[in-house]
Amino acid sequence: MIVVNKNCIMKSAKTFIFALLLTLLAGGTTSCEKTIDFESDVQPELCLSSVAVVGEPLEAYVSHSLPSDEAYNFEAFPNYNEQQRKYYLDQLAIKDATVKLTVNGDTTYDLTYNADTAYYVCTYVPKAGDRLVLTAQAQGYDPVQATTVVPEAVPVAQLQCETLYDQVDPDLRRQEAMAGFDIWGIDSIARITFRFTDPPEQQNYYRLLVRSVGRYYYFSTATANSVCDVFNSADPIFYDALITRSYHSWPVYFQNVFDDHLVDGRCSYPVTVESRLRRADLERYIRLELQSITPELYEYLKSIRHYEMGNRSDVYADPTVIYTNVEGGWGIFGALNARPVTIWLQR
Repeated sequence: MIVVNKNCIMKSAKTFIFALLLTLLAGGTTSCEKTIDFESDVQPELCLSSVAVVGEPLEAYVSHSLPSDEAYNFEAFPNYNEQQRKYYLDQLAIKDATVKLTVNGDTTYDLTYNADTAYYVCTYVPKAGDRLVLTAQAQGYDPVQATTVVPEAVPVAQLQCETLYDQVDPDLRRQEAMAGFDIWGIDSIARITFRFTDPPEQQNYYRLLVRSVGRYYYFSTATANSVCDVFNSADPIFYDALITRSYHSWPVYFQNVFDDHLVDGRCSYPVTVESRLRRADLERYIRLELQSITPELYEYLKSIRHYEMGNRSDVYADPTVIYTNVEGGWGIFGALNARPVTIWLQR
């Protein structure tokens, strides 16, 4: 029996969305001679996941791990998000845990469970420089703990944007439509250039969010948003040799989380990215955030991308270990700080 790390991560309305890793791993290996079954007495452990976002009340998820032979394959169902949420609430969420947050070693907050969102919540609002210790315990599980320090924001400057004609590849559109992915992109892209200054004499970690949004009508009067976070860039800061295949339209060898080993201490470093525009009847814009993230969140996001884009369906690939900084269990506790910029575009 293999224990699967059931991490979940929050994304607020401005930054992260809830992402729960619920993937069916192969429970056995088949050869031409014999199938080998194996068992172990590994017990479920607590999963504690939270991202402290500057300016927003802290929220956390508490759940438990699962053995691979009990994991659930949501991709076999068309209503993925609803199936995922229902399974999390019914089978994984721990709703009576004791969750506490200690800020800078002297102030403690109790987090309470919110049945509507499945979050544990408190009134603390993260600030840059705060040192946070998050703990959780529940009956039948060993207690867990994780620590992070909220980073300083790094603003973008000298932002420029131009729109260019760029036809969508018909084959790619058909593939995406069949897979239920991006079908609302139009034959135009936004090319955005900005600059940022990396703080010197320290290791810094970043995630670049480039969210293309188009608001449109459906059923005559109702409206909806077409949203896509996929973008591309030729800048070497995004290069990742371990991502050997495209996944959900993200380019090969591309990673939108990066460290500063190529730009350490650089003043006004230029970055150019391209994002496909969306169908829009009402308004069209791009939200750009250069997020300063903690080392723990950086390692977690990279490991998730390596799993999803690099070897998810390759039976010959080396296994990917999902990063965790939770002592005694699984999950992620990180933080981010950003100053978002909205670029309004013509419809």
